[in-house]
Amino acid sequence: MELKIQRENGEILGLHFIQASSLKDRMQGLMFRKELAPYDGMLIENCKSVHTFFMRFKIDLIFLNDDGIIIKIVRNISPYRLSGFYFSATRVLEVKGNTLSNLLTVGEKLEISCLS
Repeated sequence: MELKIQRENGEILGLHFIQASSLKDRMQGLMFRKELAPYDGMLIENCKSVHTFFMRFKIDLIFLNDDGIIIKIVRNISPYRLSGFYFSATRVLEVKGNTLSNLLTVGEKLEISCLS
């Protein structure tokens, strides 16, 4: 399933986010991929923490609560690392390092809609 992510002001952050909602998809995430193309990122549902084991590139992590409010941004996390554990997070956006997170701030609301 492809998703569109945008800010409340209507600015589109990405049109090609893939969703990881099954246990298998959530556990695998972006592991073993050489790059994100053709996707802008991945939305992982039911997620409070992330690991970057077996990843080949740095990523930015945007942790969201049930209302789509950003509760934590982790910028440019390297492969083979663990993020913190964020109790109020319910999902996380993973994007290529040094991309979207510089535009975003904690407390901002993101809107997520289905494209397919």
